[in-house]
Amino acid sequence: MKNIKKIRWALDPFSSESAPIEHSVRLLEQLFGAGGIEVTPTYILGSDLTQWISYFNPQITPDTIGQVKEAMTQKIAAFQPTFKLSTPEIIDSKGFSTRSDAQTLVDAMGSHDLLLIHTRATKGISALFLGSFAESVLNRLNKPILFTSPEMSVHSPQVEKICYPTSLSLESLEVFKKFVDETHFAGKQFLIYSKVLHPASSLLSETSTLLGGAPIDLEPFLKENNEKIEMEKKKWTEFLESKGIHFSIHIDQGTQDVAEGIVDFSKSQSCDLIVMPSFATKMDTLLVGSHAKNTIRMSPIPVISWHHEVKETPTTTLYS
Repeated sequence: MKNIKKIRWALDPFSSESAPIEHSVRLLEQLFGAGGIEVTPTYILGSDLTQWISYFNPQITPDTIGQVKEAMTQKIAAFQPTFKLSTPEIIDSKGFSTRSDAQTLVDAMGSHDLLLIHTRATKGISALFLGSFAESVLNRLNKPILFTSPEMSVHSPQVEKICYPTSLSLESLEVFKKFVDETHFAGKQFLIYSKVLHPASSLLSETSTLLGGAPIDLEPFLKENNEKIEMEKKKWTEFLESKGIHFSIHIDQGTQDVAEGIVDFSKSQSCDLIVMPSFATKMDTLLVGSHAKNTIRMSPIPVISWHHEVKETPTTTLYS
C-alpha cells in the first residue's frame, strides 16, 4: 500500500442523500491532508440505468452526460473540499450485470491509488448485506479501498485512533511495517487488536469421546500458543517503539466471531478507523476473506482494506 495521491470516488449522482458525501469529504481531508490528494468522482453507467434514463430522454447526448457530471461536482463542492477535485467521469459499462459494472470500475482504476466506495446501512436487515456492487468490487480490486457507510457521523470526523486487527504473525508484521512507511498516519494512535483463534475444549472433548477416543486436554496447546503470542507481541512492541508510534496491543481471548470482536473492540475504544489488510495466496488473490468482508459489513466506522498476497498458505492464521 503506497502513498495515496490519486483517489477514485465511486459516487452515485442520483442519490438524494448528502450525509455520506459530507462525511467522505471530511474523512478524506483527515486521512490524506488538505491539498495533498486529487479526487476523481466516478459513476459507472450500467445498462439498466441507461434504459431508465432513455425512458425519459430517448437520446442520451453529450449534454445529458455533462449535466450529470455537473451535478456530481456540485454535490461535492457544496461541502467546500480542500483537496483537488478533478472533472467527474461517467463510464458506460456496456454490461448487463452488477459484476460487469464492478469490473468496469476496477479496470478504470489505472494510476489511481485508492478507491472510495459507500456501503449499505449497518442497521436492521440491511446490515446483513455489504451491497452487491461494493462486494463485487472488493472481490476484484487489488488496490486499497476505503469503505464508508450511510450510518456514519457527518460531523467532521477526527481520525486519531486506528484499530489495526492482526494475528501478530511475522508475515502480518512485515505488512504493517510497509503500511507505516508508505502512508500518512504519523502521529495517530494505533490500537493493535489480535483475536486468539483456539478450539473450544468442550466441543473437541465431546467429539473425541463420541468417536471412541479419550477426552482431549487442551492445556498444553493453550500454553504453547500463549508463549508464541508473547514472543510475537514482543517483536511488534520493539518495532512500534522504534518508530515512536503511540500504541497499545490488545489480546482477545474471547470466543466470539473474529469480525464481531474487531467491531466490538473498535466501538469500546472509540476508534475512528479500522485498517485491515486481507491476506490471500496466489491461488485466491481475487477472493476476499470472510473476516475482512464481515468487518466491513458490520463496522459503524470507516474501514480501509486491501489484498496482500502471500507466497503460500501460512502456518499461522492470518486475518483476511
